[in-house]
Amino acid sequence: MTPPSKWSTRWELENTVKDALEAGAIGLDITDSPTGESHSSSVAASVFVKLAYHAKVICHIRTRDVTSMGLRSLVRACSVWEVENILFVMGEGSESTGLTPTTAVNMVRSEGILNDRSVKLGLVVDPRRPTSLQRKIGARPDFIYSAPVTSQTEVEFLEEVSSKSGSELYAGLLVNSPLNRPILSRIGVNQSFEGLVDWRLVDTLKAISSVLILMSPADPDSGISVLREVRARGL
Repeated sequence: MTPPSKWSTRWELENTVKDALEAGAIGLDITDSPTGESHSSSVAASVFVKLAYHAKVICHIRTRDVTSMGLRSLVRACSVWEVENILFVMGEGSESTGLTPTTAVNMVRSEGILNDRSVKLGLVVDPRRPTSLQRKIGARPDFIYSAPVTSQTEVEFLEEVSSKSGSELYAGLLVNSPLNRPILSRIGVNQSFEGLVDWRLVDTLKAISSVLILMSPADPDSGISVLREVRARGL
């Protein structure tokens, strides 16, 4: 979920968090301006969710436009407020400072910023466009966070990457609702099934991944509906 951009829309975040937890979510995925537009801080939203709802979170931190000092501050904030997972993402939009997600993982590790905390660090792998893959594997992140998975071939690829890097797999699944389909088109994905999710793919992902992330950025209601069905099926 994306943090609100202004005070008057804060209720949307709160309602989505409540609905997700009531539907059986074990945690929340907090993005950081995924389309390059300005929103409130993902760290602030993650801390709010932790304090108000005692929920586990994956906090996205974009590296494109943050300095090394700024990154240290964000990571320390996550540590202080007991955020369980940090996902470093490149992000879109503004001019890059040259700091990449892989560099961020290496920097945090080499400087021992999290030595006193059990915060997991993650990197994104897109099975359709696996850029900088060897560097990501070499960084040995605690978890690999996949872009939306759409086929068995992609599942096998991610399982191999997870094994090579010694990382847990956090598998992403984008809900195939009409409101989300423009996002699928933008990332070059054409779902070949009817319905909100491919349940055979869900079964496979649950078998190989530590965390299954249901993504429904443009349609929270459909995401909640799928989550309830996942729980009803005992997955």
